[in-house]
Amino acid sequence: MTHEEFKTRYTYHPDADRLGEGGFGEVFKAYDTVRHRQVAIKISKVKPNMESLRLKKEVEMVKRLPEHPNIAYYEDCYTFREMSGEYDFGILQYYEEGNLLQLLKKRALTPDQKVSVLKQILAGVEFLHSHNIIHRDLKP
Repeated sequence: MTHEEFKTRYTYHPDADRLGEGGFGEVFKAYDTVRHRQVAIKISKVKPNMESLRLKKEVEMVKRLPEHPNIAYYEDCYTFREMSGEYDFGILQYYEEGNLLQLLKKRALTPDQKVSVLKQILAGVEFLHSHNIIHRDLKP
């Protein structure tokens, strides 16, 4: 897919659709005009001589895992060169409720719900560890 095809397929506004940022870059809500649904796009600048820390490598690693209900999966990853350098664009499932911090700001969880969320997080981390992957960027 060319960069122009990508921009036609996935539409978003960098200011209005920004969901957050993390160790690998920024995340935006976008609309997939082919599948007619919302997705999340993680954009990460490729750092020269740091091939092992690319978003593309993370996507490749996660795509090799069996499915697990507590792991966010990437659909694909594209790399494009822009004037300021090379960038990886990872396509993920969009979660309407947002991340855990956003969910907690919207509504209070009961103690049982909090325990359930914690168990799901731990199950996801345990799953990754069982596949020799250490998640180094946990956030709410």
